[in-house]
Amino acid sequence: KNYLKTHRIIFGALAGGQIAFALILMLTQTETHFSFTESVNALHFIVPIISFSAILITQIFFKQNIKFLKQKGSVNEKLASYQTHTIIKLAILEFPTLMACVAFSLNGNLYFMLIVFVMVFYFLLQIPTAKKITTALNLDVEYFN
Repeated sequence: KNYLKTHRIIFGALAGGQIAFALILMLTQTETHFSFTESVNALHFIVPIISFSAILITQIFFKQNIKFLKQKGSVNEKLASYQTHTIIKLAILEFPTLMACVAFSLNGNLYFMLIVFVMVFYFLLQIPTAKKITTALNLDVEYFN
């Protein structure tokens, strides 16, 4: 129980930081516009590429590491390693969101806030649950009850 609680606190802090940063920028930005076709701004292309890459990288990285984690000895070792890998995954997913926020603050294009919204939504789908953890590590569901 404490493991899942700790895991969710870490997740909440990472998610809350992204959401708070995006909201503060939205409220403090004086001039905004929306454009899909700002070809003069390199960030217009870099941010979505990095966002998509982060999603792919975390999926591949996490699946490969789960295979390795299943071979660990004790349940505590598995859970500690799972938590470490999850934090790394979440940090990788957080980077494009923060980059999109910075891009928005530089030019006020709401296109970047759309990317922030998509990335935060995907990030929130990663919330740790007992079912996800037990399925990934082949553990008994009763371990978290």
